[in-house]
Amino acid sequence: MSTRQSSAAADDDAGHPASRGTALGVKPLVGVGTSVVVSTEIDATLVRSATPRDVPALQAFVQGLSTLSRAARFFVPVAELPQMLVEAIESGDRRHHLLVALDGAGAQAQVVALAQYAILDADADTCDIAVVVTDARQRRGLGGRLMLRLIEDARRAGLLLAQGDVLRYNRAMLSLARRTGFEVRRHPDDATLVKIALPLKTNETMAASRTTTALLAA
Repeated sequence: MSTRQSSAAADDDAGHPASRGTALGVKPLVGVGTSVVVSTEIDATLVRSATPRDVPALQAFVQGLSTLSRAARFFVPVAELPQMLVEAIESGDRRHHLLVALDGAGAQAQVVALAQYAILDADADTCDIAVVVTDARQRRGLGGRLMLRLIEDARRAGLLLAQGDVLRYNRAMLSLARRTGFEVRRHPDDATLVKIALPLKTNETMAASRTTTALLAA
């Protein structure tokens, strides 16, 4: 990620954000379909593309995260959703792919997770990836299901590599990355970080795609 911010902040079995990057938090995200609302359900939680109408709820979501979760996701304990992400959502920037997970319906719906991938400016075939789940919903499988959804969306968008920078102490995110197929290795530039990477078009990942599709449909 060229803009340094966390790639993930929530996960299945533990709960803190993970990677640093430019395109993700302290710089916007990427994708296919920020402006197309495609919804699905994960354990009775609605997951769909983020829209401009979600911005107030997303601000409340970020403000409700613990200081540790905000720092882990954005690499600094931000007080609100970074302006770059707000602008990406409001403009429907096609480089940004953001998913929201919602509990409740209508005006009572609350954002409980934000997942995103951001296509790199320097490499249109590569994306930075990030997931953050509200503290109360961590360790319950939502982060893992969202990560699988992001991987599948990135693959369908024709991207070749998903990657991220993860804080070395963020064992939860590193565990999630390994479980979803990412290689974990030393970061070449920063000893406080670990690099995660997942090729999206190999034979192995294409086979994994079929498994992912089945999991998401279950």
